[in-house]
Amino acid sequence: MQIIKAAAISSMAIILLNSMAFSQDSLSILSAIPQAHNTSFGSGYSGLIAPAIFLGLAIHLQTEDDILINQEVKEEAGENYSGFHSKADNFLQFAPIAEGLALHFAGYKAADGLGRSTWKLTKAELLMVGMVTVTKNATHSRRPDSGGNNSFPSGHTAQAFLAAAYLHSEYGHHHPLVSITGYAMATTVGAMRVLNNRHWATDVLAGAGYGLLSWQLVNLTDKGKFFKNDPGKLAVAPYYDGNITGVNALYKF
Repeated sequence: MQIIKAAAISSMAIILLNSMAFSQDSLSILSAIPQAHNTSFGSGYSGLIAPAIFLGLAIHLQTEDDILINQEVKEEAGENYSGFHSKADNFLQFAPIAEGLALHFAGYKAADGLGRSTWKLTKAELLMVGMVTVTKNATHSRRPDSGGNNSFPSGHTAQAFLAAAYLHSEYGHHHPLVSITGYAMATTVGAMRVLNNRHWATDVLAGAGYGLLSWQLVNLTDKGKFFKNDPGKLAVAPYYDGNITGVNALYKF
C-alpha cells in the first residue's frame, strides 16, 4: 500500500507541477499515441482504461488517511510556486477545440467531418457537464482556497481533457503534434487548477477521468445516425470572456 501511495504522489507531482517541461523522451512517447480514427487513449473499449485509472485513483485517494496526499501536493506547490496566480486556465480549457476548428478551416478536415464531429462534441459536453455536476452535488468536497463545497471533481480539467480527446480523435491523424499540443494544454489546465489553489490534486485526477470518459462513451455509442453525408455546415464551440460562459454556433447556408 505504501508503494501505491508513493507512486501516486510521484505521478501527481509530475503531472501537476511539471506539466510544461516536456523532454525529448516525453515527446517520443506522446508521438506514439494511436492516430487511428476515433481513438482516445486507445480504441474501442480499451479507451476506457485511462479514464478508469484516473477516476479509480482519485476515488481511492479521497478515502481514509490517503486524503493527506492532497495536502502534501498542495504544500509542495506552495513551496515551489508561491504567489502563482493566473486566469489563463479559464481560456486554455477550450483551446484544443479552437485548435481543431482552426485546423478544419485551414484545410485539415476532421476525421468524421465537421458536422458529425461537432454533434459528437456537443453530446460529450452535455454528458461531461451532467456527470461533473452530479458528482459535485453528491460529494460536497471543500475547495482548498475558499471552502466552497463544489471542489470534486475539477470542471475545468474535465473540459480540457474532453477537448483534448476530441482534438486527438478528430484531427490527430494529421500529425502527432496535434495530439501532443492538445493533451499538453489539458495537463497544463490541471496543473494550474492546483497552483491557483482552486482544486486538490484528486479533483484534477477525477476531472481528467470524466473528460476522457465522456468523449470515449460518445465514440462507443455514436452510430452516425445524423450527418451521414456530412455537409460540413455546422460548427459549435464553447465561449468564455472572463465573466460569461456560453456557446457560439456557426451554420453555413
